[in-house]
Amino acid sequence: MLVVRPDAMGDLVLFSPTLRALRDGWPEAKIRVLIRNTYKDIAQLLVPSVEWLGTDIDPYSTNPLDAKDRIESLKKLVHEAQPDLIIAACPRRNWIDMVVANAAPKARHVAFVTKERDPYFGLQLKWAMGNKEVMEYEEVAPAIETEQDWARLYGIADYLLDKKNTYTHPRLVLPASVSELADSVLKKLNLTSGSFVICAPAGSANVKIKSWPLENYVAVINQLFDSHNLKVLVIGHHSELEVLTKIHGLARAGSVEVWAGKEGEIPLLAGLIAKATLYLGNDTGAMHVAAALDKPGVAVFGGGTWPRFKPAFKQGVTLINPLPCFGCDWDCPFGDAPCVKVIPPAEVIRAVGDLLHNHGSVSHQVREVAMYPVSTVELMARAAADIKERSALHLKREQTLIETAMLAAEKDKEIAMLKLDTDKKLEEIRLLKRDTDKKLEEIDLLKKDTDKKLQEIDLLKKDTDTKLAEILSLSKQAKEKDALINEIHSAHEARLKDIARFQKELIEKEEMIQSLHKTCNERQTIIDRFNK
Repeated sequence: MLVVRPDAMGDLVLFSPTLRALRDGWPEAKIRVLIRNTYKDIAQLLVPSVEWLGTDIDPYSTNPLDAKDRIESLKKLVHEAQPDLIIAACPRRNWIDMVVANAAPKARHVAFVTKERDPYFGLQLKWAMGNKEVMEYEEVAPAIETEQDWARLYGIADYLLDKKNTYTHPRLVLPASVSELADSVLKKLNLTSGSFVICAPAGSANVKIKSWPLENYVAVINQLFDSHNLKVLVIGHHSELEVLTKIHGLARAGSVEVWAGKEGEIPLLAGLIAKATLYLGNDTGAMHVAAALDKPGVAVFGGGTWPRFKPAFKQGVTLINPLPCFGCDWDCPFGDAPCVKVIPPAEVIRAVGDLLHNHGSVSHQVREVAMYPVSTVELMARAAADIKERSALHLKREQTLIETAMLAAEKDKEIAMLKLDTDKKLEEIRLLKRDTDKKLEEIDLLKKDTDKKLQEIDLLKKDTDTKLAEILSLSKQAKEKDALINEIHSAHEARLKDIARFQKELIEKEEMIQSLHKTCNERQTIIDRFNK
């Protein structure tokens, strides 16, 4: 399961009971929750056995057209998680849950309350990711019919687990290490547990207009110090240090200490709140942390999202100035949220006094402080309705402009593609021409080489003809020599025959001589005998 919840700190605290219900209902499931990295440190204190994935994207202030690289990183993160079930758990749809759905198209997709896309950045996301991207959620988990978000969110657990769950308030349990760290910080500030009020006068970075004026907080702080001998620890993020130090400078000397937390110190913030006797502040994440720690609290509220984020105090007072423009989602028709600005310090001082004097016996009360006459309220109602209608028309016109820009971008893209294709064709033609020129050069070289070879062949032919003539002459001479040799050979054979004949005649003469000699010898012998 991958739960998409890239909201702020207070939203995570309010969502934790639903997440616990899912954890208890599916003990064997691997549950991952996608949140913003800024709040990963407090997430570890909310629900055990849950894996927290982080993103640096704030979908409520970041246009997806400006976050394309981070979108790809987010899609890769989701793809690696390989979820079977994706839950878009934010009460107000944002474009990140669309990205997550697109990154895991085969998963089961369940949205909370509505499957409508982000009304502000949905079109920009479509523009950023391309028209072919699928970003829809098939199923919708209905909200529980109640005012506060922490209870409404149980609709997700009821829907998925197919049963009615036991609804429990948000709760935070801090480890001993956080408590010890908080004690060490308080010691440096000369404060002790249970002897001070903790005040969050800022904490509204996303919606600055919902903050109660600083001078009003100063008035309450001075009253706490004068009447109850209670010091106040004003807390906030390091980026809000200017606001905190301004209160410190305006308040009664010795009545205020300042703590400004940095990234990764939200658990320490919770530890400091746990040590306070009560909480005082705006509609902030720190307020929901205080309620989850069972701290009594006084909250000064405006009407932007009322009553969705009404704190879950066991003992506390929430002050509102009810106006007909409540529910504006902080798109204030009057610019500076008069619903919260005009709540007088005296009412807050009275609420703080009631909690201090009746600790443990005062339940959570919502006190309405009507600060405008009926005629003014009626005028504000008409003005708010008119501005709301104009805002809706403005949003519609803006969406039409975006759609027109998207269409123009598509046409520009088509033109660019055609230009790119034309440039590509021209480049191909240029390369073909270059290749043809090269081939022609090669043909010219081959022709020159062929001509050279033909010249060589002509020379070789002439040389061959000369050789053939020489060969014919030599052949003729050879034949003549052969004829002469044959003549000589014939003469030689004739001489040999003559020699053989002469030799035979010589032998015959020799034999005749021998015969004559013998005859002579015989006759000599006879002569000699006669002579005797």
